Amino acid sequence: MQSFLDGLVDPQGWLDSWGHKDTAYCGEYKNYGPGSSTNQKVNWPHYHAITDPKTAKFFMVAHFISGHNWLPKTGVPFTPGFENRPVLLN
Repeated sequence: MQSFLDGLVDPQGWLDSWGHKDTAYCGEYKNYGPGSSTNQKVNWPHYHAITDPKTAKFFMVAHFISGHNWLPKTGVPFTPGFENRPVLLN
């Protein structure tokens, strides 16, 4: 989500490493860079090129894993929500 994907990224973007492509939710939102095109991505039932920010917010660190509660203690840098925007949890 909002990540730079270099040209070394396979154009299909995803691998079915665990054999769950028919049930796993795979999504992308506003990635950029030479490997970010969604034109050749996998054609799986649960792959989504997310375009609606209202949908994307549910997969942000603050919402999806409540990262704002525990990630600061790890020292790992993170962005809790959309780049350069405040996080609204409701």
